[in-house]
Amino acid sequence: MSETVCPNREEDEHWEGAIFLPQTRGEKYFVAKLSGKSKVCSVIESDKIELKSAAKYPVFDMLINSDFVAREWRKRDSAFHAKSKTYSLNV
Repeated sequence: MSETVCPNREEDEHWEGAIFLPQTRGEKYFVAKLSGKSKVCSVIESDKIELKSAAKYPVFDMLINSDFVAREWRKRDSAFHAKSKTYSLNV
């Protein structure tokens, strides 16, 4: 990703969400948190993203089949990261 035209803007961001573990067929997950000042950059023509099918990682097929198009990317020079314990949906 090119930083020559970055950032379009800077924002203080906070993201929190469940991350489902693929090797458990989505039956286990943890909650992740990420926050901090983000440089938000537009994806430009020289930025290359190539998705290839990989049997071991079906998420790539999901992205390919959804016609995924990257529009922007974020860079954090410093951020706060946190992860919970792993939970099971079978409880």
